[in-house]
Amino acid sequence: MDRKELESKLQVFQAQCAAQDHPIKEITLEEAYPGIDSTSFIVRFSAAGNWFAQSQEDRASLLERFVDILWESTDQTTRKAIFTLSLNDEKQAGIAA
Repeated sequence: MDRKELESKLQVFQAQCAAQDHPIKEITLEEAYPGIDSTSFIVRFSAAGNWFAQSQEDRASLLERFVDILWESTDQTTRKAIFTLSLNDEKQAGIAA
C-alpha cells in the first residue's frame, strides 16, 4: 500500500477517534524502511486539545484504546501497512506501540 492510499484509509480512523472523544489533529507517515518499495509505515498522530495531558488513564491504556479503534476502523490490508503507532500530545511527548 502506498502512502497516499494509507493516508486516505486513516481518515476513517481519525473520524472514529473524534467520535469516541479522543480527537487527533494530524496524522503523519514515516517509512519504516526507507527506500524499500513494499515498506510499512510509522503512523504518528497528535492529540487535539488537552485531553491527552489531562487523561486519568495510563498511557498504555490510551494507546491500547487507539489500537482497538484502528482495528475496528480499518481492514487487514491497511493494518499490514502499519509498522508502529506513535501518539504524541501537543508538546510532542509521546508513546508508541
